[in-house]
Amino acid sequence: MSPLPALVVADAALRAGAAPDDLTRLITGTPTGAGLARAREIIALGDAGAESAQESAVRFHLLRAGLPQPQTQVPVDTHLGRFWADLGWPEWRILIEYDGRPKYTDPEAVIREKRRHDALLEAGWRVLRFTREDLRMPEILVARVRRLLPVDAPLTRRPHLAWQ
Repeated sequence: MSPLPALVVADAALRAGAAPDDLTRLITGTPTGAGLARAREIIALGDAGAESAQESAVRFHLLRAGLPQPQTQVPVDTHLGRFWADLGWPEWRILIEYDGRPKYTDPEAVIREKRRHDALLEAGWRVLRFTREDLRMPEILVARVRRLLPVDAPLTRRPHLAWQ
């Protein structure tokens, strides 16, 4: 399995209640080599906070580019109450939201999301939103995020994520 779908599966398994140690035990009988190393890295990067395959995909592209691992389900207190952002770096007050179309089928949902977005900005957070179209252009997605990160943000080489 290539790294992107593998991360989606790992995230979903963790979200469903699997423990990382259980996932590691599942791959123990696997032959050694790049596949095993890749599987171990995917499990280590897996996150139960990913609520959709698309959120996992956004995170995958950021991790593959070497960006710092974002936190999932970031709590943000605003004048409208507490909201949870899909991904982010609280230390830099940066949030990432994946917007799927089904969320906006109700016209009132657009207004609620606009108010939520404004409240996040007013609370001092920078917010980037991504859609399925952005997932088709990962280099642009990464560049948009990189522009918000501090210049000295640590980068991490993750060679096992390079193979698609």
